[in-house]
Amino acid sequence: PHWKVNRPLSTYDYVIVGAGSAGATHAARLYEDPATTLLLLEAGPDYRSADTPPEMHSPNGHRVSLPGRFPQFQYPALMARRTAAQEPRQYLRGRGVGGSSAINAQVAIRGEPADLDAWLLVECTDNVHPVGTCRMGAPDDSRSVVDPHCRVIGVDGLRVVDASIMPEVPRANTHLTTVMIAVHMATRMRPVG
Repeated sequence: PHWKVNRPLSTYDYVIVGAGSAGATHAARLYEDPATTLLLLEAGPDYRSADTPPEMHSPNGHRVSLPGRFPQFQYPALMARRTAAQEPRQYLRGRGVGGSSAINAQVAIRGEPADLDAWLLVECTDNVHPVGTCRMGAPDDSRSVVDPHCRVIGVDGLRVVDASIMPEVPRANTHLTTVMIAVHMATRMRPVG
């Protein structure tokens, strides 16, 4: 269903577009202040646990991320390439609450924190979650889209707070880094007082 926003967007303290790992975390942290008004917009569905489609909670969670199989959870027309020599292919982004994390099999790794940190730094790479499409950097760097405060350069009042701001793919899990970015920026954006 399509929902109608019953008040002007300018009346909200924050409008967050996308309820993925960063958007949902960012909204939750900002909303801890009871005086805060915010609007969280998401293009896809929000399922209750019992209503989650079987493709999302099957033992083989990667089925839902196969290009073309489940377009209702993705953006099938969104194409990208890493280099000019590569043919464009589907840029896998999740649609719905949870964002891309809802279609990446929700892999969890348990272990001792120090052991896990050491392992992540040495062994873990990410080849599923592209980053850098809204690269963070200095305002005078022509490759930068957002400044170090996640403000879109040249656009007043707009910030991007998700994995796309990372200038390079981190060697650790992209999801954890994305959540950290959201928590950090929500903390910095909250009014002091």
